Amino acid sequence: MKFLRYLSATALLLLMAVAAQAAPSGNLDELYGTLQKPNYVKYYEVSTKGVFWIHPYLQVATDGNHGILDPSLAPYNFVIDTDGNVRINIESNNPWGRTYDYEWFRPEDFSNRKKGSSEKDGHVTTLGGQDGRIGGEFLWDKKAKTWTINNKSGRYSNANPDRTPDQLLNAVTRIQEVVDLTEGTWGEVRYLFRYSPKELREEFQKKYEISFARPEKEDFIQKDPYILLRK
Repeated sequence: MKFLRYLSATALLLLMAVAAQAAPSGNLDELYGTLQKPNYVKYYEVSTKGVFWIHPYLQVATDGNHGILDPSLAPYNFVIDTDGNVRINIESNNPWGRTYDYEWFRPEDFSNRKKGSSEKDGHVTTLGGQDGRIGGEFLWDKKAKTWTINNKSGRYSNANPDRTPDQLLNAVTRIQEVVDLTEGTWGEVRYLFRYSPKELREEFQKKYEISFARPEKEDFIQKDPYILLRK
């Protein structure tokens, strides 16, 4: 536990060090969405004393302190923070979480998990439970050698009324300014319908062409509908 406390303290020092870095100009609420509390917090992301786990790998990408994506560590999570910086972690096993000795179902993304899989760090650990703007993932396509960006964040994107395709594209612009790649190039930008505001889905269906990750599936959720914003 001393090791865990040391890592958390290191992460906090990092947050303090980058606080003075330059942030993007413009109305951040319009660019990346208004600040929202996480939609939920998992039991292993906060201690019994109310202290949030902060990911020890945490990167805060700014103009003066770029983030780095390495395919060997993918996938990554990202959230745009209060000041318009890009916070990044990797989806590693959380030390306070469980490892399951049976197959299990993860309700937040409707996914089936294999026996031996563990509970992983999510977007909350990039912010220590603080408010955030739009969030999502960086996914590595090994075959195409490209990085896909999406809006998959059950904490900061899902169910928030102002998380729009334009805001994801604004976030992508910022990301490409302050995040460097060790390999490959930037690829598709996918706005996942499941993580869009329910109030705006009918409007989006009229405005955009909807694609499906798994069109052979009959159930709407399992098709993973998305809007391809950039190829």
